[in-house]
Amino acid sequence: MKYLKYIAYFLLITAMIIIVAYVTLSLSDSAVCGSIKTNLSTNIGDFSWGTIGILLTFISTLFMFLTFNFQQRQFKETKDDAFRTRFEGTFFNMISMLYNVRTEADWQIAYSTKDEKANLKSFYISLKKKYEEKIKADPDFAHAMNEMEKENVLATEIQTALYDLGAFYDKYVQEQKCNAGFYFRFVHNLVTFVLLHWKGSPKDIHMYLNFIQAQMSDEELALVFYDSISNKGLDKNRRYTFKNNLDEYSFLENIPESILLRRCHYKIFPKTIFCFLNEDERKKIRCGETR
Repeated sequence: MKYLKYIAYFLLITAMIIIVAYVTLSLSDSAVCGSIKTNLSTNIGDFSWGTIGILLTFISTLFMFLTFNFQQRQFKETKDDAFRTRFEGTFFNMISMLYNVRTEADWQIAYSTKDEKANLKSFYISLKKKYEEKIKADPDFAHAMNEMEKENVLATEIQTALYDLGAFYDKYVQEQKCNAGFYFRFVHNLVTFVLLHWKGSPKDIHMYLNFIQAQMSDEELALVFYDSISNKGLDKNRRYTFKNNLDEYSFLENIPESILLRRCHYKIFPKTIFCFLNEDERKKIRCGETR
C-alpha cells in the first residue's frame, strides 16, 4: 500500500512539471504562441471544453488522491489503536500478576527463614548486614569496594567490583536457602516484554517501565539491582542482558542513595542518571566518561 502512495506522488509531480513546461514554452516561443492563437480563433469551443475537461479530470484525480491519503492515515491510526489495546491488555494483566508473585515470594522467604514476618524488605535488610560483615572480614573484597570510591575509577576496577558483588549476592541467596528467584525472573520477563513487543514510539517504553517500577518498593528495586549483576542475572550466553537493559532505560534511576549497599555502586550502571547524583556526576554520564 505504501508504494501506491509514492506512485501517486510521482504522477502528480510529473503532471505539474508537464503543465509548467507547456505554459513556459507557449509564452517564450512566439511561433508556438501564434499557432495557439490561430487554433483558438477557429476552435474556441473545442479548446474551452477540452481545457475544462482536463482541469476537472485533474481536480477529481487530486481529490481522489487526497481521499486515498486520508483513508491510509485512518487505517494506520486504527491499526495502531488496535495494537496498543492488545499490548496494554497483556501488559496490565502482567502488572496485576506482579502483586501475586510478590506475595508468593514473601511467603517463600518467611518459610525459609522460619519467620512469618519476613518478606522481600527484610531479605534486603539482612543482605546489607551481611555486606558490612563481609567488608570487615574480607580485605580483598573491602579493597575492591574502596577502589570504587575513586573519582576516576578504571573500567577494570568496576568490572572487578561487579564480579565480587555478584558472587557475594549469590552466596547470600544460597545461604538463605530461599526460593524467591522467580520474583526477579518475573520482573525480568515483564521488562523484556515491553522492550520486545512495543512497536510504537520509543518514548512510550519509559512510560511502561515507569509503571513497573512504581509497583516496587525501594528494597525490591535494590534487590533487582544486585540480582541483575549476579550469576542469576546472566542469560544463556553468559551475558548481563537484563542488567544492560535496566541501564539502557534507566529503570533503577529512582533508587535512594541510602538503599544501595554503598553509594559508589551506582558506577556499575554507567548510563543511569540516579536521582541522588550531583551535577558533576550527571555531566560525566551525559558526556560518556568513565566513572
